Amino acid sequence: MEDPDLIATLIPADSKEFARSSFLLPSNDARYLKPTKEFVEGPTISSRQSTPGLEAPNEACYEYETAHRIQLRFDGPPKDPASGFAFGTDPQRSDVLLNYRGVVPGVSGHHFNITFNEGGHLILKGLSTRGTSVSYDGQAEDTVRHRFTWMLDLPKEEGKRDVKVHVPNKDGLVFKVN
Repeated sequence: MEDPDLIATLIPADSKEFARSSFLLPSNDARYLKPTKEFVEGPTISSRQSTPGLEAPNEACYEYETAHRIQLRFDGPPKDPASGFAFGTDPQRSDVLLNYRGVVPGVSGHHFNITFNEGGHLILKGLSTRGTSVSYDGQAEDTVRHRFTWMLDLPKEEGKRDVKVHVPNKDGLVFKVN
């Protein structure tokens, strides 16, 4: 059963762990979810005897359960409901703090908002002159735009589209939107 209060779950996706370290900030505690399963790398069996095969885990589910997450929810509204959830480095204005000013180069005090458009679609409104990039299934991650609006809930013919937000570009802070 799906949670009717859940708007979106954000999962860190950058190799420098900027998103992960941002999600762990005390300012984000009210929206933060810790991993529900421990991430295990490599084999865990030390015996040389064969082990009965197990069903392969669902990769998307495994990633979700082993990641630090931020949830945007209807029952945890933004500071300014008319503008949506604010993201940036200014703790006074941001609902989700993207680290402290200067830690992640190119992130503004109020970088973007995640909200809904008139049609009820989840959107990201870029507010920074430093730019943001949103990629769909790996496409357009190099396309940095300034003060642009992206749809985050685009349908895909089969399965779910892989949507990532890159702040300010693919070399900065990156998270998936589920």
